[in-house]
Amino acid sequence: MDAKTFQQQYLGEFVISEEEKVLHNLAKQYHEETENYDRIVCSARNERGVAVPVNGWELVNINRNAREVKTRLLKENPSVSSGDLNKAISNYI
Repeated sequence: MDAKTFQQQYLGEFVISEEEKVLHNLAKQYHEETENYDRIVCSARNERGVAVPVNGWELVNINRNAREVKTRLLKENPSVSSGDLNKAISNYI
């Protein structure tokens, strides 16, 4: 086994595809937009500073906005499936 094969098999060779880059950027945009909106609407923050709804009105509004942001991102990126975007959003760190 040569050094390159060893590295690929045991050390990992991480190649990020264009599709993965697009999904990562869309997930980042989704999280930034929704968190910015949540900070406006929600009157509480958790220990990490993340906006948290404290009543039904806040919850309804942040959920509505999250759906609208996701719908818009999918319309702007017709090559991205809803399932792939949902997975990217869930996996985003």
